[in-house]
Amino acid sequence: FLIDGFPRSIDNAECFDRILGPLSEVQFMLFFDCPMEVMEKRLLKRGETSGRDDDNLAVIKKRFNTFIEQSMPVVEVYRSKGLVRSMSAVPPPDVVFESVASLFESGAALRTAKPDASMRVKSEVEYLRDNVDPVFAPLLEDLLKSRPSDVKGWCIQSLQSS
Repeated sequence: FLIDGFPRSIDNAECFDRILGPLSEVQFMLFFDCPMEVMEKRLLKRGETSGRDDDNLAVIKKRFNTFIEQSMPVVEVYRSKGLVRSMSAVPPPDVVFESVASLFESGAALRTAKPDASMRVKSEVEYLRDNVDPVFAPLLEDLLKSRPSDVKGWCIQSLQSS
């Protein structure tokens, strides 16, 4: 799975690991490195035509500060585990895309070690039920009732990717 923009804080990461940690493995975090000045220029340019109220200098600076304070600590945790693949986002989008595509095609984004995949789907669902944070238990049960094939699919995919 690809999860865009999550976790955004250490609390998000801890919750994610508590709920899905035994069922998934973060293979890597793709980090787009871009200086504030470049992002600011791009967002202000986007604001000229986007109609978005939040593409203004004050909000952009606030979002950037929030990112530095809350999200960079998450990046550093994953970096300390050797899971961050950094990519400059300064070049034009087509150049960045080619760099990302090359990263995936070369396999450099993936770790070679894979976790043990001996659990069966049923035991993964049971494990989820037994270990889910009580705050998320109602959501899990709703998913198991309303989208059981999705939950089963997530468990199967987790097993196949390990």
